[in-house]
Amino acid sequence: MRPPDCIKLRSGRRGRLTAAPLIAATLVALAGCGTSGPTSAQYAAHADAICSSVHGQIAPLLNEVSEAASALTTGGPAEQQRLASALQRLHGAAESALARLRALQKPSSKGQAEHFLAALGAAVGGLERASTQSHKPDEALAELARSEPLTAQAGTAAKQAGLTSCQHLLGIGATGGASSIDVKLTGENHSPRVDTPWHYTVTVTSASGQPLKGTETTHYTYEGVVVGTEHPTEKPFSGGVYRDTVEFPPAAVGHPLEVQAVVRVGPATATSHWPIEVVK
Repeated sequence: MRPPDCIKLRSGRRGRLTAAPLIAATLVALAGCGTSGPTSAQYAAHADAICSSVHGQIAPLLNEVSEAASALTTGGPAEQQRLASALQRLHGAAESALARLRALQKPSSKGQAEHFLAALGAAVGGLERASTQSHKPDEALAELARSEPLTAQAGTAAKQAGLTSCQHLLGIGATGGASSIDVKLTGENHSPRVDTPWHYTVTVTSASGQPLKGTETTHYTYEGVVVGTEHPTEKPFSGGVYRDTVEFPPAAVGHPLEVQAVVRVGPATATSHWPIEVVK
């Protein structure tokens, strides 16, 4: 089943949701075809070889970004500079890997390969935005938090393309500290009705159960791809609870979707999901 071309949701407090730009690229890529080139297995082998070769460079940088972000709460200018340097080097390594992957000849059935490259390109673009804000740590970390769904999409696209080593090329949750946050998204049911208010709640606590305050962004995904985002993003909450209400339009009927809550508390981020299928 193909996702709807455009899903627009009406939110009680956050305005209108429109389809993410990535969905258009995804649909175009899935429609692609070719008449020559390597087999899908050959392409996967070459792509995985590239991802394996750069993993040793990217993984330590991801760890360095995570450690620097966590240390910002008690560190000073030295930690800010460390984060900025790590972000810039991480973006450079990721961009180089993307260029090498794009240079590979696509298989004759190239839709999934192009889907993967489009998703990875979007994730690398998120790293670039974070890197350009590296002189402002809070804004850089906010960009990283916004990029995490893109990173997850790239991993899903790699899996669908039969790639193994590329699934975790950029890691998940690069801002680190997710284990210190417990996030639970709960909807009132799994079958919201068209044009009917549907409520959901996000609870956020520490590992010891203490309620936390932070920001929340809601995405809507189809087969791991973000097809819409509530705006404004990063809505503040306190007391460990965020609540919102949305209404689903007829265009959403019959499409298995997931509501995705991305929570940021300081430098740490975590995500929770709630599957839905809109009914008439």
